[in-house]
Amino acid sequence: MAVVGFITTSFPRHDSDAAGRFVWEMARAFARRGHRVEVVVPQAAESKSRPAGSTGCAGIHVLEAPYVRPRQWQRLFFDAGVPDNLERRPWLLGLVPAALTALWVRAVLAARRWDAVISHWALPCAFIAAACGLPRRRHLTIAHSGEIHLLGQLPGRRALCRAMVQLVGTVGFVSQRGKREFCRHLSGETIARCGSKLVVTPMGIDFRTIASSGSSRSVREAFGADGLLVLVIGRLVRIKGIDVLLEALAGRSDVQLIVAGEGPLRSTLERRAAENRVRTTFVGQVDQDRRNELLAACDVVVVPSRPLVSGRQEGIPLVALEAFAAGKPVVATETGAIAELVEHGVNGLLVPSENPSALGAALGRLQEQPELAQHLAEKGRERAGGLDWDRLVPRYESLVGLT
Repeated sequence: MAVVGFITTSFPRHDSDAAGRFVWEMARAFARRGHRVEVVVPQAAESKSRPAGSTGCAGIHVLEAPYVRPRQWQRLFFDAGVPDNLERRPWLLGLVPAALTALWVRAVLAARRWDAVISHWALPCAFIAAACGLPRRRHLTIAHSGEIHLLGQLPGRRALCRAMVQLVGTVGFVSQRGKREFCRHLSGETIARCGSKLVVTPMGIDFRTIASSGSSRSVREAFGADGLLVLVIGRLVRIKGIDVLLEALAGRSDVQLIVAGEGPLRSTLERRAAENRVRTTFVGQVDQDRRNELLAACDVVVVPSRPLVSGRQEGIPLVALEAFAAGKPVVATETGAIAELVEHGVNGLLVPSENPSALGAALGRLQEQPELAQHLAEKGRERAGGLDWDRLVPRYESLVGLT
């Protein structure tokens, strides 16, 4: 049995928390393989969140890093996510040095036990992990979409990207698009010398748990779903584009929308739903069991993400992959790296972002052509089966030298 350290700025605080859920599922898959997993993560502001040293499940030990007092000031991470948190509370930027120092101290103390380390959100966690003293070949850092965008905005970005490649064993990217964007900041010489260290490392799902959820007639009845039941899951922030979906469904009495998630835009979206006469139920954050029930009950899952003015875009939203596993057709906007997972007309439908008419038309098409919806769902489930965590983890073990 190996001890594998995870360093991350996002990890679920409780059963209903969607923050960093794919990190937790990855950790759980490592634990199922017999490894002990220790997760170093910033402490959350809420005192009701997990206590330091608690276990998310057998084999996973969460080590929280407090970084400021009083505790309720610890608002840099979680909730809407770091970019949106900083936009709403610019003063949080002053907490960054304390937060990174606290993560590093917690990680250094724990790393004495680690055989390998996986750092999520390469900026800053790759550098924190590199400073823990483990051999480079035992360190995999994973870059998601947000920090790649941030890297592109920073002065000295070329030096930062070059240093990252030199300090770690492998730099993983959740999409080909992310890898291409990162490589724009590297010289041809660096790519030629270190290109083999840059790999695509997709995030996965617990396929069997989702696929075996079955139908949920009682859930449909509880929502009064007598027509098309549409599900959207995600943080209620601008990049998720839920307001565009509400525009697309304006006045549609034959459609019932379920919105699962929390965020600063909830009251705005509730008001918009009422103004547009969209039959909408906001259910807030849901735990994985309830999430699976909603996936089983719905007719279609929508991912209406948009690019922001700053240039930030989504990576590959986990909910699209979960929808595939649940055997549901997906309608998504063609933004970020979504098209690497959702292939138009093959396992889902893609529409332009910020286009309510196109989004509404795609939903109408699935409603009118049930055979198309069934075909897309079947192809989606085939794709999801290849991204089950139990299939992916052996590759990750190899990348950190455990096999």
